[in-house]
Amino acid sequence: MNKRQVTFLNPRTCGIYKNGGVRFKTDPITGRRTKEVDNELIEAVDAYLASRALHGTNSVPLNQIFDKRMLVPTYFDKRYNKDIYDVLEKSGAKAVTLGDLLDDRILSVRGGHGSPGNDQRSGTIPYLKVSDIRGLRINVNPTNLVSDSVAERFWRGPTSGLQAWDVITPNRASNNIGEFAMLLPGEERVVLTKEMFVFRVIKTVIGILSISFGRSHYALYEINGDELH
Repeated sequence: MNKRQVTFLNPRTCGIYKNGGVRFKTDPITGRRTKEVDNELIEAVDAYLASRALHGTNSVPLNQIFDKRMLVPTYFDKRYNKDIYDVLEKSGAKAVTLGDLLDDRILSVRGGHGSPGNDQRSGTIPYLKVSDIRGLRINVNPTNLVSDSVAERFWRGPTSGLQAWDVITPNRASNNIGEFAMLLPGEERVVLTKEMFVFRVIKTVIGILSISFGRSHYALYEINGDELH
């Protein structure tokens, strides 16, 4: 064991469901459950103790852990980035992070507006929660609409500060972390929960931006001029 490295195990199953019931593997051909318990956790531990390589197990230099301030196994799991790195290798393109794009002022980022109380959700302007980001689009819930006066209080002015082609994504752990949505023209008048990031192109660049955030989900946009396509 290298004392200067941290080994991450990232199994996706542990043999039981959330309710405590036994989880069995499913035959990929028949689609039927087998009698074999689906426990990637014990498989990962056994492989690690036997010094065998297993998908989802990664050893990371200790200094990299401190530099990134990250102790989340999924972050270092190469399986989630394999598809995009295959594309990069075939195309000869270079990977760039959102942090790099922010540092170079190609993108800007801001947070959402806030969360109106349930008793204030009566009006015509959509209030969007983290769960309303689905399939690259925003899902307007007709039970979560606020009045102009409530919206302007959270906007801190007469407009939302949002623009068409802004890209929004959750910034807290949730079941749809990694989902992105793009605001289309006419969708700017919305109130966003604070638990969102809003990305905007602010510098003219031509190329491809691949967005990955915490899960195996990618959205490809062409940065051309001041728009994301």
